[in-house]
Amino acid sequence: MEKYSGLEKKTQVLTAFAGGLMACAVGSSVALPSSIIPQVIEEGMVPDFATGSWIATSYLYAGIPASLLGGILNDFAGRRLTALFCCLPLLVGNIMMALSPNMVWLLTGRVITSISVWLCYPSANVLISECVHPSVRGYLGVFPSIFLAAGMFQSYLLGYLVHWRTMCWVLCSQPVLMCLVIACIKESPYWLVQKGKQEDARAALQWYRGEHFDITEELQEIVKKKEEESKTKSNSFNEKIQTVFSLT
Repeated sequence: MEKYSGLEKKTQVLTAFAGGLMACAVGSSVALPSSIIPQVIEEGMVPDFATGSWIATSYLYAGIPASLLGGILNDFAGRRLTALFCCLPLLVGNIMMALSPNMVWLLTGRVITSISVWLCYPSANVLISECVHPSVRGYLGVFPSIFLAAGMFQSYLLGYLVHWRTMCWVLCSQPVLMCLVIACIKESPYWLVQKGKQEDARAALQWYRGEHFDITEELQEIVKKKEEESKTKSNSFNEKIQTVFSLT
């Protein structure tokens, strides 16, 4: 349509791909224990299944607070910066697991990867919803779900084909690729407006929409929406907690 003439599709797909890679890392790490536990028991690194099950449970215990903190960090530091920040510890965690001489090292690497993926995962859907144009958001918004399933399938397949240490080395490619892709995109215009950086928001939105796309109306809508949110936003932590629990 003429209304969307000049809209750059490549930047929309790249942003959705970035969000998808974050989800893929989550999926891979979730499915990892199903392949690792039987092999480490067979190798004698752990004496029994009850001890080996900590590979799965430690991930969940670390992931719960990390996901809550990820939402806070997402809002404080920005969607893009939060995701970039998590790439290095995710790589370190996978390397620690691949090189682990004992269960302690394996669990430590597991916890680090859990914290890393759940810190950045809130950025996945937020980036897509805030940066992708509404005209293409419908089908690009499913990228995180597709990549989440793909990540799980990747771990299951690798667990069937290769040794668990080799699998951890292969998974090291995820944070590297994620870092490269995220480094190529801009920060969310919504977040930049929220932080009072309207000129940066204009530049970011223009990059996402394309050089020849008129962003004036959309930028005005973003500014207006953020102004309305700031008027109704509660500054009380207790009120925020009460609001969350009142929805349950």
